[in-house]
Amino acid sequence: MAGNGNAWPKEDAALLTNLVKLGIEWSIIAKAIGKNKTAKQCKHKWERIKYYDSPKPDVVYTERICLDCQRPFQSEGVKNRVCTPCKKTEKWGAYRG
Repeated sequence: MAGNGNAWPKEDAALLTNLVKLGIEWSIIAKAIGKNKTAKQCKHKWERIKYYDSPKPDVVYTERICLDCQRPFQSEGVKNRVCTPCKKTEKWGAYRG
């Protein structure tokens, strides 16, 4: 988290990753990293590393009918029901608030 003083140097994140993969306890990992890191902070950082470094699924496009212009378009998912050209109109901008 940049800017709040809680950023982890890359070396510390790499050390954390290596120690977790070795099965070391969180309290020992915190001591190894030092810099007043707690076991809870180390576990939280590991959860973030796992989330952000894990492979993301590829987007699967589905043909849908635009709710505005009624033309088919390639949708990225169930929450994507309006085509890009319609989203760029003034009408669509009004819906965004």
